[in-house]
Amino acid sequence: MISFIESLGKNNRSAIVISNEKTDCQVISSLLGGRVKFVKLKNDNPVSDQFLIPLNILRKTSVYFSIYPKFPVILPFLGVKVFVIIADMINFSISQKIFLKVFGKLPYRVITISDTWKKKIDRFIGKNTVRVYCDISYMEEKFGRNLEDKQLDKDELKMLGIEPGKYLLYVGNFNPHKNIKNLILAFKIVREKFEDLQLVLAGGGGKNEQKFDVPPECKIIRFPDDALLKKLYMNAFAFVLPSFQEGLGIPLIEAAYFAKPILASDIDIFRETAGDCALFFDPNSPKDISDKILILRQNSSLRKSMEEKSRKIAEKFSSFKTGDILYEIVFGKQ
Repeated sequence: MISFIESLGKNNRSAIVISNEKTDCQVISSLLGGRVKFVKLKNDNPVSDQFLIPLNILRKTSVYFSIYPKFPVILPFLGVKVFVIIADMINFSISQKIFLKVFGKLPYRVITISDTWKKKIDRFIGKNTVRVYCDISYMEEKFGRNLEDKQLDKDELKMLGIEPGKYLLYVGNFNPHKNIKNLILAFKIVREKFEDLQLVLAGGGGKNEQKFDVPPECKIIRFPDDALLKKLYMNAFAFVLPSFQEGLGIPLIEAAYFAKPILASDIDIFRETAGDCALFFDPNSPKDISDKILILRQNSSLRKSMEEKSRKIAEKFSSFKTGDILYEIVFGKQ
């Protein structure tokens, strides 16, 4: 987490960072004021996890912090405090689940990002986890401050065949738990009443990417960069997240940052994330999904009030100081 690295830098901590070709070493080094050593491991496999990492860090650190649900199991026995983040267990393989079931009690602290997943992970590993919400401090750097001037965005969207203000936006991967198939079925029902409405699916990919038939009025924008993603958020009439399961629902929070009305599955994690600030539907029912889209599309005053509610979600997640909280968990109060 960048916010945690920022807190390390603010407190003049040095770090050893296990990196690969995807690691932005320049940014990390800058945040840590150059007080960092990078250990580059080419392969991500059990040999690296359990043998190469310990060889590179033993006697050099007393703390191991992992943003992945894995760690060298020998470290706790050698006096190294291990901290592990487990955001969720949605796409865990059998081997990952076995690893956590067997070794999940070893870390000094296991951290998760929601109360919904805290309950599930606590039961699974037999250990009390710590819940720390993600903040959205990255939003300003990622998308910039100017959220008002939409005219700049319209030409590019039109070139992509997208009509500003007349599309429902989804952002995320296409794994089965994202429930894109039911969303498309619901959208076909909506199109019977609103022929000018479009559905934009931004993202794609995923560990188990699902294939589905896409109607002409549905646009897929695969892996948009931040500039295009900002334009898609800003010009959507509403945002939808139909997941059967979710870790936290970061795209929902990002859409709230842009004051978009939110439509979401009626599942525990979205009730926790959005409270009463979203319009909820049964993710198993294309009819219920379409009914909620129609309610929102037909009621401009409701959309206006939901824009205000979305701002409340954004304010809530902007108020968290995730990096400082994690720093305190790891190093104690300073």
